[in-house]
Amino acid sequence: MRLSRAETLPQAVMISLLFTCRRIASEMRGVALRTNRITFTTGFSAPEPISKSKASRAGRFWVLWECARIIKMEMLQHAAVCVSADVVNRLHKLYPLVSIYFDPPLKDSTSLPGWLLGFFNGYHSPLLLPWSELWGEAHHAALNLARNQDRPKFDALAIKALSLCDAGLMEGPCFDEQAMDMLMDWQPLPWSIPVEDQLAPSEQHFTEPRTDFECWDPNGVQESTQTKWFFSAAAVAIDFLSNLPLEERRNVQDITLLED
Repeated sequence: MRLSRAETLPQAVMISLLFTCRRIASEMRGVALRTNRITFTTGFSAPEPISKSKASRAGRFWVLWECARIIKMEMLQHAAVCVSADVVNRLHKLYPLVSIYFDPPLKDSTSLPGWLLGFFNGYHSPLLLPWSELWGEAHHAALNLARNQDRPKFDALAIKALSLCDAGLMEGPCFDEQAMDMLMDWQPLPWSIPVEDQLAPSEQHFTEPRTDFECWDPNGVQESTQTKWFFSAAAVAIDFLSNLPLEERRNVQDITLLED
């Protein structure tokens, strides 16, 4: 085999050298990921002119996530009678660590005017438990299990959480009454970095702006020019790794997250 350069005549090269170079290149592939620590920091989410509000995706996503979780808690509260013992038993099997907090309010539902989650009714659940991902999964499952018991009855009761006159925890609902199916299906991971097409359809169901303690006014976030929004370092890391080809991802050995 002969190789040549522009400034020299062709020179003979042993074919074994060619295969050796290829093997070295193959073995060195990914060495940078294997030997170096990858540090992820929070990702600044700048306002984007592509959105109607020109707000950052991180801020918009946080508002949607926060408002949806609160409204879904109220939906389950209004649809208390659809939460049967069978539903709670199934939650025990699926989510044993958090389902214990579903029991006391169910037992009291015969004497109280509705089945209230511990977050509302003073039961001894950890303060931040309702904002944990595990609780969110259990609560989302409870909604769907209860809806499957009697969908027409569930929908007729749960929709009260989307009616201004029946608002409970908040001064008014975040979403309009057409948001029922969207809320029942919408269960994003809190470490998601959503794209515009994942935010805009849900935002169309926002109600009129207002200010209250539990749920931030969406327009207040959108119009704030002093607030900087960031995606967490964990979200940035997960997004980066999920977009790496599997063979390259296997080479990652050491990761540091700086959640400042």
